[in-house]
Amino acid sequence: MVAARSPFISTELAPILERIRKRLLEVPAKKLHAAVLRAEGWATDAFDERGLGTGSTWFKDKFPDGAATVAALENGTLDALECALSILEVIDRQRAVSEALAILTLPKPVLKFEYEFEEDAFFVSVLRLRAVHLVERNADLAPVGALLGVAARGDLLVERKVLDRHPSLQTGAPITEALEKTQWFTATLQADSFHRDNEFARYLLARLVALAYTPAIRVLEERFAMAQHEVRWTIAKALDKLGSKAPRRVLIAAAERGELETHPTWGALREEALWAVFMEDPRTAYDKLAPYLAYPTLTDSGPPTIANMIAGILSADRWGKKNYRTMTGCSGCTAVQQLARGTKKRGYYEADPRWAALVERMSAEDPLWEGVALNLANLPEAEFWRRMAALERRRKRKKPVPAKKKPRKGARG
Repeated sequence: MVAARSPFISTELAPILERIRKRLLEVPAKKLHAAVLRAEGWATDAFDERGLGTGSTWFKDKFPDGAATVAALENGTLDALECALSILEVIDRQRAVSEALAILTLPKPVLKFEYEFEEDAFFVSVLRLRAVHLVERNADLAPVGALLGVAARGDLLVERKVLDRHPSLQTGAPITEALEKTQWFTATLQADSFHRDNEFARYLLARLVALAYTPAIRVLEERFAMAQHEVRWTIAKALDKLGSKAPRRVLIAAAERGELETHPTWGALREEALWAVFMEDPRTAYDKLAPYLAYPTLTDSGPPTIANMIAGILSADRWGKKNYRTMTGCSGCTAVQQLARGTKKRGYYEADPRWAALVERMSAEDPLWEGVALNLANLPEAEFWRRMAALERRRKRKKPVPAKKKPRKGARG
């Protein structure tokens, strides 16, 4: 028996649902109902005669026994067809993934308004959402090319442990090939660009780092030279872990040219560039960062400035990786918490006395520099925290509260 196509199912979607329906009807009623019971934790929409959702219900309420399941599939009701993909997942995961990917290749339904859909769009959108979740749960069964297509449309958000099982993502070469097909490599990257497959690309890059796949360095270095904004920052960190020095050399050169403040290319890499300068050779850091030291005024609000970042690095010279927020007024500065390299003193003040002179001069002109100056004398820790607390109290001192007005005579108490 072939069910008539519902007017709420598009001609492109109908063949896919018909294949799923026929596959489920091949299963004995008892086994089919057992699959429904295993899927009973999934809520689903109920549809009215217009093909619109009327609320959520449970699988077991729609199909109380095997006979009811078979009858609903034979009649091709909207409720049965919408649930069919999830039931197929319990019976045949590989087939379910294939049909889900076929559904996701169809054009996305378009919303007219917030709650008003084009004809057929509501049912299709619900089924697409079910297909997306099914692929995410079973991504290890989908071809990498299909996953790239789903990710490029912004639909894919897969758990790492699922992708870790993918047979084609176990070695570096296919992972590199897949990464080169993401929008990180195939699209023109702008400073404010957003790529829908960002998360998938990040995962592939992390896999290359985890596998220590050094042959990918050449490809990543080429992309680093062209990329912008957060993509460049992510690739730079991956290259650093893979042992490439190319990003560090580029960052140091940009810092020396004074581009970190003015050029939009660097974005999130400003702080990393400053650290690279200090770590390359602390004896030459002052001269390389001279373009930013003419008026190194700190700010206590908004995004961290170059001066705030330098102050954070100098403070980290004492405290290393301790989770200590420097008293530079820069609450968003992550230099100490995330970018401090190691726990021992780096000796930046000893390497170049001009840093100490700069800190002392600026602490006299700008109270925000006082917290940086506190580590110059290498005070004992107890004394350091005592002075730090006093500084914090001074900053948080409130304005005097105005005196209360005397009540007028005759006023009620």
